[in-house]
Amino acid sequence: MQQTVALLPGDPENHNNLGGTLSDLGRHAQAEACFRHATELNPRYADAHYNLGNTLRAMGRHTAAVASYRRALEIQPNNPSVHTNLGCALADLGQGQAAEASFRQALALARDHVEALSNLGNTLLRRGELAQAEALQRQALQLRPNYTLALCNLGSVLHAQDRPDEALQSLQQALSLQPDNFDAVASQGAMLHGQGRAKEAEANLRQALALQPGSVNTLANLGLAQYAQDRPDEALATLNHALALKPDYVNALSNLGNTLCVLGRLDEGEAAYCRALELKPDDVAANSNRLFGLNYHPDRSAEEIFAAYQAFEQHVGLPQRATWRAHANDRNTVRRLRVGYVSPDFKLHSCRHFLEPLLAQHDRKSFEVFAYAQLDYEDDVTARYKTYADHWVSTRGLSDDALTERIRADGIDVLVDVAGHTSGNRLGCCPQACAGISVLAGLWLHHRPDRHRLLPVRPPQRARQRATPVQRDPLALTRRLGLPSQRRHG
Repeated sequence: MQQTVALLPGDPENHNNLGGTLSDLGRHAQAEACFRHATELNPRYADAHYNLGNTLRAMGRHTAAVASYRRALEIQPNNPSVHTNLGCALADLGQGQAAEASFRQALALARDHVEALSNLGNTLLRRGELAQAEALQRQALQLRPNYTLALCNLGSVLHAQDRPDEALQSLQQALSLQPDNFDAVASQGAMLHGQGRAKEAEANLRQALALQPGSVNTLANLGLAQYAQDRPDEALATLNHALALKPDYVNALSNLGNTLCVLGRLDEGEAAYCRALELKPDDVAANSNRLFGLNYHPDRSAEEIFAAYQAFEQHVGLPQRATWRAHANDRNTVRRLRVGYVSPDFKLHSCRHFLEPLLAQHDRKSFEVFAYAQLDYEDDVTARYKTYADHWVSTRGLSDDALTERIRADGIDVLVDVAGHTSGNRLGCCPQACAGISVLAGLWLHHRPDRHRLLPVRPPQRARQRATPVQRDPLALTRRLGLPSQRRHG
């Protein structure tokens, strides 16, 4: 090919073809030079602009890729493949609505374009429209049954719908067709980690890194798997490797903060959280991790910690209040009160020592219990929790808006958040979802009010007193509520 270019240096097609060969070999910088030379020789060479966009996207230069795809569309506006790859580049930039418009334009031009179908499904998955996302992946697979990308994407949709066995089966099917498919191997590792199978996840993630050593997301997931196996030093090294490749990777920074805190390096951990929040101030996970970590910092006063919580409320909580709506709960005082518990820890977890006795001893004649379970996996303890609830609702895969609507539809009178700022919390929906009282039980299940001394065990006869005494609540964050001692039932 290089000889052909040397013989006919003024032929743009030769430069384009050489660029394609170099791109297939992973020599993207050289491929870019060839495609650019082709477009210089023929500025209206749409294929060269398109191929240049693909190469730029492979190099992570998504903004430049968008410009190349748009130039190709100026020349060939009815090319569905260009619209599809433009959508992918826009999605890489976090421009979900624009990406969706590109995928839909591709399908308007070619309704059976499997790449557009699968990528539109991914866009809907990120937006929480899981049923439609699944339908699109299955439609793509009907058209092309051995399409490994759609099988991987279907696995992601099924995983988000809390259907782990089906999700892993879809990935296994992809791997049976293409054993070295990076997306399938890496996704399988991430899913295994989500199911609490960290050792198996690590093996998959290492296999994925052997295929693509520079995959930042896979490195970050490997760090999580190492962290889950109580190997924080290794997790620290892996996360630092990921951040060396992508210093502005917010999730990796947040998880780096967690790892540093576990190692007792609290100031460095807080600095990692703050860096993540500089990059993405509304990142709920980084905010929650920082607030949780502050409770264990020996040099932070209660006032400083409270100020950080107030800042979180101002930045994240208050803007949501404009969307709150009035409720229409039944005000009949002789009915059972509906109490909902929102938790990612209805499983073998330390908070069961507090939570399980509470749920087990509920007066079911007076209270109707709803459990909103944000679980990655279930175990024997989960089975016990299910017997304590009148209604068990799996919330995995539900967006905050969808969960809010579900809780409102259930007519919950008292909503108890069990997680606080721990992993898997659903604080994004709790305040506006409940008509009556919202209880942040996570503050006493996961945080010690005196911060560094264990609370004394209370005798059973004092259980009706407030959980946080006045002397342990100098900032007056708790409020006593008077309830009638008896309630009549019809």
